[in-house]
Amino acid sequence: MNYRKFFQLVAIIIVVLLAQSGAQAATWKLSHMRAEGSEVDADTKWFADEAKKATNGRVNIAIYPSSVLGDYSVVQERISIGDVEMMLACINSTVDRMAMLPVFPFIVKDWKEARTAYGRGGVIYREMEKLFDRQNIHMLTVWPAYFGGIILSKDAKGLKDPTVKKNLKLRTPFDVAYSLVLESQGFMATPIALSDTFSAMQTGIVDGAIGAGAEGYYSNFRDMAKVYLPINDHFECWFFIVNKDVWNGLSPEDRDKLTKLANKLHDRRWAEAPKAQAMHEKNLESAGIKVIRYTDKEMNIIQEQAKKKVWPALYKENPVVSEKLINEVLNSLKK
Repeated sequence: MNYRKFFQLVAIIIVVLLAQSGAQAATWKLSHMRAEGSEVDADTKWFADEAKKATNGRVNIAIYPSSVLGDYSVVQERISIGDVEMMLACINSTVDRMAMLPVFPFIVKDWKEARTAYGRGGVIYREMEKLFDRQNIHMLTVWPAYFGGIILSKDAKGLKDPTVKKNLKLRTPFDVAYSLVLESQGFMATPIALSDTFSAMQTGIVDGAIGAGAEGYYSNFRDMAKVYLPINDHFECWFFIVNKDVWNGLSPEDRDKLTKLANKLHDRRWAEAPKAQAMHEKNLESAGIKVIRYTDKEMNIIQEQAKKKVWPALYKENPVVSEKLINEVLNSLKK
């Protein structure tokens, strides 16, 4: 072999090695919805740090907080096509109607039931794995956020009694389930975008809102809120997802390492979430907002009223989340 051919061969080898090194060192984008310093921000940073260590730098993850890459529904679509690699956020319900299952109202009543249904191996967990798989997305795990409630800008009589008409109009997301829940509790409902809710409450167009929990209400509405009703109308669970092609491009060893990290995050968050919710409710009280406390009997009345009026309507409105499927979830809670 002459020197010219030798150096050409060396150059080719160097180019190939550099290309492989560049591919291995590629940085994944991970989007979430909350500000820097929030609970989900801390957990995504922990995962990114541990993933880099576990894979010897082959998986580098850059965190993009506060939805800077776009609204969660947009980012989920971008993950499906590989434009963004990862997200930890709630689910886009416009692409697949099965996505309404996680926010089905009053399907679980406490944290123990929530973990059974939404946690690893649960009925809802498995259905969401299948849903994401249909969208070219791999679900790493779930991240339990909170139980939902109602925030009010004014007090009223009969707040604990769902049969009492409150004469209050509340903002709902653009999802009929929330409107039906409000009506079952004696409120009037009007769909308004979340971005317009603050000004709508400020100007008196609405007297409150549904669709979030203590953490979100404290962050966004504490300056005008007067009362918080933790009725546990829905369970908010976020999903840690990654583009399936990117995931399959990892070695089996690296996939196993990231899966173990995701499982560790899953277990840690389920232990922390109830304490975090209690802290956020305490923050509301510290801000001068009255937090209504319910007895088990009062909560059962609220839930049964909603189930009787809301569930049959939802079965008709969205047959994909069928009565059979909901019964499967409920039966799993009895085991």
